[in-house]
Amino acid sequence: MSARKTNIKHLISTIKSLPITALSARSLLVEYLPQIREQEPLLIAGLGNPGDKYAQNRHNIGFIIIDRLCECLGITLETSSKFCAHIATLTPHIHIAKPQTFMNLSGSSIATITSFYKINQLCIAHDELDLPLGAIRYKLGGSSGGHNGLKSIDSELNRQDYIRLRFGIKENLPQAAQTPKHKQVIDFVLGDFSLPKEQLLELVDESVRGLLFFIIERDFAALQSHFTISKPKDLSQGSSKQSTLESKADSSDHTLISPLESKLDSSSPTLACKGD
Repeated sequence: MSARKTNIKHLISTIKSLPITALSARSLLVEYLPQIREQEPLLIAGLGNPGDKYAQNRHNIGFIIIDRLCECLGITLETSSKFCAHIATLTPHIHIAKPQTFMNLSGSSIATITSFYKINQLCIAHDELDLPLGAIRYKLGGSSGGHNGLKSIDSELNRQDYIRLRFGIKENLPQAAQTPKHKQVIDFVLGDFSLPKEQLLELVDESVRGLLFFIIERDFAALQSHFTISKPKDLSQGSSKQSTLESKADSSDHTLISPLESKLDSSSPTLACKGD
């Protein structure tokens, strides 16, 4: 077995056993910092709708994953009116963001960020109605599958060749016979998860482990092979009135490698943070 394959195997084993808690990934990324610095620029973004009323919605799982990722990295998302996003800088060439345009206009924020930082490689975390609840799959390229956030990104970037972290939200719930199917879908994705908070958090942590691997080792085939969850075992559905998924991140302004860039070049365009 080659040294590279041995190193990847060791990294996968290390990440899979890593507890996802506040600051837990900092030492790991510092260990791999020379390798990370050699990688091409990367944007990791989660999709969702801004505002407390949407915070625990199925449609906001991308935001939930990004919050958890930043927590274990010990970095803070800063509000940027320029990008219409909450954004953090992990290294000068790796950025993590949550667009604040509302889902249907996510692409305008993503396009502005990638243009400003000259980023070509993207990884987008989003909810996936075509996958069973808690399934986690990685996809490179392909259609939006009807997801409005992905549609917006495809349109703004005029490309589809980016990585998607697809978090399954499909459930067999009773539906009102008189409610149009389109309205049923909207009501469902804008509803909260039925899983107990602890089980949802376990699945979110599995998503975070996949993103940590990709930050260090940009091997999509290995990411797909080792961090895919086809269908979680023993999922028990709890009350739909689940408690809020609280972040326990350190409130101090930690950065792993480089300071967050709070002062952005005023020469680039500023987005109006509005959406449908």
